[in-house]
Amino acid sequence: MDTFDFYRKWLVAVGVILAAFGVAMALTSGTPLFRPLQGLVDPAFWPHGSADPGTVEFRAWVYGVWGATIAGWGVAIVFVAAQAFARREPWAWHAIALGTAIWFVLDTGTSLAHGVAFNVALNVVIAVLVAVPLAGTRRLFR
Repeated sequence: MDTFDFYRKWLVAVGVILAAFGVAMALTSGTPLFRPLQGLVDPAFWPHGSADPGTVEFRAWVYGVWGATIAGWGVAIVFVAAQAFARREPWAWHAIALGTAIWFVLDTGTSLAHGVAFNVALNVVIAVLVAVPLAGTRRLFR
C-alpha cells in the first residue's frame, strides 16, 4: 500500500469513528449510558451539584443534536475521503482541512471560554487525527 492510500484510509477511518461516536451520542443522550461523558463536562457548569430538571432535559437535547452533527460530519469525511480525495481532487483536501479548522477553532474556543477542558482535549486529539493525513498528502494536492 502506498503512502497516499494509507492516509486516505486513515481519513476514512476517522470519519467512520466520528460518525459512530455521533450516532452513539445522539442515541444515548439523556440515558445512563451517557453519564460517563456527561460526568466529564458537567463539573464545568455545576461544580457543586446537579442541574435542575429543565436543564437536564435541555442538556439531553443539546447532546443529541450535537451527536447528530458529529455523525453527519463523520459521514461527509468518509465520502469525501473515499471518493474525491481518492481521485486527488484539490477541493476535497481543502474541504476536509477548512471544515476541520473552522470546527476546531469555534468548538475549542467555546469550550475554553466555558472551562470544558475535557472537550478541548478531545478536540485536540480529533484535530491531530485529521491533520496528520492532511499534512502527509498536502504536496499531492498542489
